[in-house]
Amino acid sequence: SYTIEMGPKGPLWKESPQPFTCSIEDPTKQTKFKGIKTYISYRVTPSHTG
Repeated sequence: SYTIEMGPKGPLWKESPQPFTCSIEDPTKQTKFKGIKTYISYRVTPSHTG
C-alpha cells in the first residue's frame, strides 16, 4: 500500500517499509494482431519476487 503524509512543503509519499529494486532485460520486438502491429517489449523483474 502507499501512504501520503503532510510535509513542511505539502503532501509527500511516505517511505516504503519494504523497498525493492527492479531489473530490466534487453528489449525484444513483439507482434500482435497476426503480425499487423509491432511493439517493443521490456521484461521487468522486481527484486522481491526472486
